[in-house]
Amino acid sequence: MYESFSQDVKNEIVSSHVKNKCCKKAFLRGMIFGTNPSDETALYLESENPSVVMHYAKLIKEITGRRKENDISFTAITDSDRLNELCTLLEIDGVNATDVPIGGCEECIRAFVRGAFLTCGTVTYPENSYHMEFLVRGSERAEMLMSLLDEMGTNPKIIERRSGFYGVYFKDSESVLDMFGILGANKATFKMLDVKMYKDFRNNINRLNNCEMANMGKTAAAYETTMRAIEKIIASDKLD
Repeated sequence: MYESFSQDVKNEIVSSHVKNKCCKKAFLRGMIFGTNPSDETALYLESENPSVVMHYAKLIKEITGRRKENDISFTAITDSDRLNELCTLLEIDGVNATDVPIGGCEECIRAFVRGAFLTCGTVTYPENSYHMEFLVRGSERAEMLMSLLDEMGTNPKIIERRSGFYGVYFKDSESVLDMFGILGANKATFKMLDVKMYKDFRNNINRLNNCEMANMGKTAAAYETTMRAIEKIIASDKLD
């Protein structure tokens, strides 16, 4: 359920239309940022979601003009000339640059974050817990992403994971809902609100039941105390 919910969110992001060319570039910059390349000589995309792969290839085709090439050819770009061409068109200083330009309009920031989530983001099924995370290579990239998300009105945190990777994450329902809004994941928003309402209702019922049980316990204790007092009076022959 964890993986399928993440994939549902990603499918919803992919299905949203990106209009402006600057936003398309920002979207692709975000996807490349999220691929976490370890050097400047190659760019690899690893994703189990076919929609993400197709969208990645579509953006590269539109930006580079290589529309006739097979989608799979873009999942691993090892040719230095092609890689330099892509970086030049995207105006980035190498595929593993930490200082990444976002774009020229207000929607470019959202497009960048959406692209990054497609390649390095996960979110748990809300019935289990509230947790969304971007897993990126290196503390500088994590700090850059955290600062960007913080400027958008969210409150992310950073945790060190493994082998030089860092998680930029959210663990409360309100922050995750805010992020769904930024990602344009409306279906995921409604799903989470439904689950949240059910969980809140269930928790209220449990609290009422616990309160009722506590009151019954107090009543029983008071009854027992009263009965002991009456028994003591009877034993002392002073009932009259």
